[in-house]
Amino acid sequence: MRFKLLTFLVCFCIFSDQTVFGHPAMKRLKYGRDWAYQSIIVNGDEIFKSINASGGSWIIYDRYEAIKSVLKQYNRPFTVLDLGANNGFFSIKIAEDFDAVCVMIDGSERLTDICTLNTERNKIIHFQKHFNHAEIVELSKQEHFDVILALHVLHHVDNWRGWVDTLFQMGDNVIIETPSADDPINKFEHTKQLARYLTSLPNAVQIGAFPRHDKFDHMLWFCQNNNGFNQAPFRLGIKPTSFFKFNGRFPTQSYVHELDGIIKNQCGDVSWVLQGVDYTLDQ
Repeated sequence: MRFKLLTFLVCFCIFSDQTVFGHPAMKRLKYGRDWAYQSIIVNGDEIFKSINASGGSWIIYDRYEAIKSVLKQYNRPFTVLDLGANNGFFSIKIAEDFDAVCVMIDGSERLTDICTLNTERNKIIHFQKHFNHAEIVELSKQEHFDVILALHVLHHVDNWRGWVDTLFQMGDNVIIETPSADDPINKFEHTKQLARYLTSLPNAVQIGAFPRHDKFDHMLWFCQNNNGFNQAPFRLGIKPTSFFKFNGRFPTQSYVHELDGIIKNQCGDVSWVLQGVDYTLDQ
């Protein structure tokens, strides 16, 4: 009887661990706000499938395919800014499928852990920070991005018009996803204004519409530079000064400091560009 009870407890613990946590790495990642909002990718494997209404395990891949329709037009490497990246699903998939440096902005420490686990993705960067409009303006003065993703982000900010204008200045191709104007569950009053404004712009191209609650949201593409897909020369990555100024957490700050020292020791006082754990000298 005692042996049967012990066997039952062991099997229960193993089953419970697999059911609750799934992949062993999930024990390290199930914390913080909105941890289940996006699927989690580690080295090409989906270790957690999101069932969130705006990011279900099948919907999130359809959303990614819509984004890829824009990215496939690039005939060169490119740099992506991913605002409100959450678990980094879209950036990590982009880094897997394209020659791209992906800069993710999110206040979650969990995203740093996810980046660290993705040992096969060298060109990813995480700013652990909640940006306000003044800070995104400051970033726009230092960096320019080939692609900007703002997926279900702008209806959370107060000065949404200022954010939209800044993103259009900072990116060649801006992809914005927002709830529909008639989403009955949405609690943000200015969502209707945001959706109506974006869909009315003459260069707005709807590349997707995905179910959210009982309505369909808008995924809109705004091309600000028609020549950007073939532009040369181009800069792939960001300035190390931006990494430190905006609380870069992946790679680690100590790693980037050490990398800066190595470059200066070997090449002198030269400008260089951070590309995740990689780098290149600035041209």
